[in-house]
Amino acid sequence: GARLQSIVGLLRGRFRLSHRDIPEAMEVLFGVDMGLGTTTGIQRRLTAALDEPYKEAALHIRGAPCRHADGTGWTEQHKTRWLWLMATNAVAVFHIQGGRGKAQAQDLLDTEGDQTVTDRYAAYHRLLDENHQFSWAHLLRELQAMIERGSSSAWYGERLRLAAGR
Repeated sequence: GARLQSIVGLLRGRFRLSHRDIPEAMEVLFGVDMGLGTTTGIQRRLTAALDEPYKEAALHIRGAPCRHADGTGWTEQHKTRWLWLMATNAVAVFHIQGGRGKAQAQDLLDTEGDQTVTDRYAAYHRLLDENHQFSWAHLLRELQAMIERGSSSAWYGERLRLAAGR
């Protein structure tokens, strides 16, 4: 049923259990005897079922007046990938890509005229200045690093952090 399929999706997507571990978890947790092929079939159906809502969410974010973007390292099948995030206050979309370069960022940010909040990673420099805002969380972290460096960096970092607080 739908709940069992949702649990399989949760175990694989969120908790990152392997294809082989999911049937064992289903047996231990719910007493459900499930073969490896069943797990794979469920994942394929879930992917197909979520394709249209995913596209709608991505389209919503691309058209939003303000959105946030970020990327972080991600391991998939023992290979380094990048997990990209685009989000508004109401919607978040994650996308896994093979790299974290300008091409991948452009694919993610393929819009003009919207306000986009990011960290200061160079791949985001293609955004127009009037449409680009740096994340306060990232800036405050950098100011804290200035403070922790000591000497004159600490003096400037502390004043900048106080100004940011105002």
